[in-house]
Amino acid sequence: MPAHIQHSARTFMDLLRQYQIYYPDDIAQELLRVHLTKRIVEENKKPFDAKSVYTTMQTLHLDLFGGDKEMFWECFQAGYELDFYETLLHIYQDDRTGVVIVPDQVTEAFSERISLIQPKRILIPEAHKFLRGLFEMVHQYLYCEFVLLAESYLHQQLLHFLFRDCSHVQVQVASLYSLLELEPFDFILALPAFGRKSDVESERFITRESEGVAVENLLDLLDEDGELTIILPARFTFSGGSFAKLRKEISRHYGVSGIYTLPSGTLRPFTMMKTYVAHMGRERVDEVKVGEFRLVQNRFQAVDLVSLSDEDFEKREDWRIELILSDQEMSKSRIGKESQLPTVRLSEKATLFRGKSILKSHIQPTGEIEVLNISNMEDGQINWDALDRIHEDFVKVQRYALKQYDLVLTCRGTVNKVAVVQNANPRVIASANIIAVRFADDPKLWSNYVKIFLETPAGLHMLQSFQRGTTVMNINPTDLGEMQIPMLPKDEMEQLVEKYIQEQQIYHSTILRAKARWDEQKKSIYQKWQ
Repeated sequence: MPAHIQHSARTFMDLLRQYQIYYPDDIAQELLRVHLTKRIVEENKKPFDAKSVYTTMQTLHLDLFGGDKEMFWECFQAGYELDFYETLLHIYQDDRTGVVIVPDQVTEAFSERISLIQPKRILIPEAHKFLRGLFEMVHQYLYCEFVLLAESYLHQQLLHFLFRDCSHVQVQVASLYSLLELEPFDFILALPAFGRKSDVESERFITRESEGVAVENLLDLLDEDGELTIILPARFTFSGGSFAKLRKEISRHYGVSGIYTLPSGTLRPFTMMKTYVAHMGRERVDEVKVGEFRLVQNRFQAVDLVSLSDEDFEKREDWRIELILSDQEMSKSRIGKESQLPTVRLSEKATLFRGKSILKSHIQPTGEIEVLNISNMEDGQINWDALDRIHEDFVKVQRYALKQYDLVLTCRGTVNKVAVVQNANPRVIASANIIAVRFADDPKLWSNYVKIFLETPAGLHMLQSFQRGTTVMNINPTDLGEMQIPMLPKDEMEQLVEKYIQEQQIYHSTILRAKARWDEQKKSIYQKWQ
């Protein structure tokens, strides 16, 4: 935005803040009120004075203005010459509420997709999310009919005014999370809400999760050769339950032509979740391309890394790109696809739970209950001598208590850590940064076996694929329960675990002896100066 426009927009916003109008939507509504009033005044050739402007404003179908004639006249003078589009972008530039989300480079990349597909009818639900670059997209493809949807009346009015002179654009109020009844489209671009429950008929939709409802809704609105390009959170690619059923439905009855990762932080500050772009259609495809978007000279480019046959893609229980990309490396080992090792879902062998949230104010050095945190796990072992303590009735926190041979792993933070609980105080609980995995049968064998697997490159790839966050890890116990653990024959598992434990003990005892020797040698050397 040019400096003079930034300055004018900032002046307008500062004025509104003096009148306790702070939120982006409220500021945007006042900008719209000013520009609608200006348009009517000009069309009717009314005088530009406080009385005429205020009287005209009162006829608008917007929320009631919260001030008097003098206040509106002041706002009108500050805002009527502002560029509506550029000022809207300025108002929402640091938006965290989800009104405007997508960077202009991403919208531009999707615009290039339109150039490739050459559609006639384009649908963009919640189009305000793509506001950065949307104006340019609409004016680039004048031969396309655009239907823009907004869930709220205000956002619909903002878009309607922005494209008031575009005969090829319709703007409607409609929710992406309820049944949509529209004519088919050649191309649909969408970014649904993440993690929202929708009030929809369960018989009509496979899932009530907002991302799933959006995908089902939009696939039904595609014509036979149409394409849905949609941004989805990581959990859509691996979560079980209704998401797994939906992925299977899409794989069997629709076509997924490509899945691409977006760079970390692309949708910041709205979300730091790991996100993907999926291209879907009603027709089956021969191959599914898997890759990533890269920022090259301030432009996002989709880079194909591998491809799968449609048949192989349909066989997958998840769509985790990290695992697909590592298949070639994994196939060289016994846990690769070609090894044909049987697998078992982690939740079928164990129960998983997250620990208790502990505030710093809860920590008491004399507390009778110990708390295991990330800092207590190092090099695959637990340091029991440095645990925090809290005062609490043990009955209230008993469900977070750790037992012998529980497998514990970090679910937050920046580093993956995993260890097996051994010789713990019976009054030790896990913190909220820890997921505990409790095996029902032969817990000593299974906890150590799974720990070893998670330390392998392939196991680490699999664990990281369950992360919902990007820079900061965020793993959900329910998601983790969907992990497929490759199984060896029991006698091989026992031999592997026994050898691992023996070698680990040798390693640590060697380190201790070396440290003791080094300390003794240093002491001997330092005596020269005593």
